[in-house]
Amino acid sequence: MKEKTNKVSRGWRTTAIILLILFGILAVATIISLHQDAQQVKNQNICFYDVCNNYPDAYYDSDSQVCSCYDYDVLGNEQVVYTEYMGRR
Repeated sequence: MKEKTNKVSRGWRTTAIILLILFGILAVATIISLHQDAQQVKNQNICFYDVCNNYPDAYYDSDSQVCSCYDYDVLGNEQVVYTEYMGRR
């Protein structure tokens, strides 16, 4: 009887260790994701309020890290009037 009890308890310990490791990986992935989102919002705000403050519209592309400032022509169509590579800030 003792042998069965030991095998069962070892199974629970193994499961608990695996769950703790998975929880740790999930926590690290969540922290990294939140940091990247915060950095993207920061760069987007810099694009809108610092780089393109003299223009009515702006767009920040997070993939290429390019800030594009737009202005409207006589017909109301958007035209790119200024583009800046933001890189790492």
